[in-house]
Amino acid sequence: MPSSTFFNLPETKRRKLLQAAEAEFRRVPLANASINRIIKDAGISRGSFYMYFEDKTELFQYLCQQQCQQVNDETIRLFTACGGDLFDGFLRLFDLLGPAPDDMSRPEWLSDIYTYFKNNGSISSLSAFGLKRSEHLQQMYALLPCLDRTQLCVTDEETVAIIELLFSNCIWLIGQCHVGLLEPEEARAHYVRTLELLRRTFCRPAQAS
Repeated sequence: MPSSTFFNLPETKRRKLLQAAEAEFRRVPLANASINRIIKDAGISRGSFYMYFEDKTELFQYLCQQQCQQVNDETIRLFTACGGDLFDGFLRLFDLLGPAPDDMSRPEWLSDIYTYFKNNGSISSLSAFGLKRSEHLQQMYALLPCLDRTQLCVTDEETVAIIELLFSNCIWLIGQCHVGLLEPEEARAHYVRTLELLRRTFCRPAQAS
């Protein structure tokens, strides 16, 4: 987590540093990223950098956490747009995050996520993103108020477990597409089958009219 000194910076100076870091992490993997290049582009001294962040890994993790929060915010928006349907919402999320015809059609934050993933093939664990288990669960529980729970026959804890499963399966399938092991249509069809299986298992039977 950045220091309080970083958060006390003027917004323009803080944004300039983050933009310099984003450019560097898009360019090369974390292991090869240059603090010298980041501070040069940000217009700050090396000493100032270490007043804000312990090292480049902490800076990278902070950016990843911001992007994880962006995914969470988008998930909330999608759930709201589909009336709180858990499974329809996750299909919409898959379509948002999944392979696009070209990178120009993606939001910049989403393009950054995939660039970081391509550059750092082993950063998929929570610890690599600097997330504690408790923080991850807090993000999952934040989704519950957005859901229509009337059709689900599961507890809060079970719903969160389903959400984690759907997130994990979504990211895994999209990753398979990015490394060329699955075609996008094949991955989506697999995800649809998973969603339908879970819908039949965890939703109450429709009431006869």
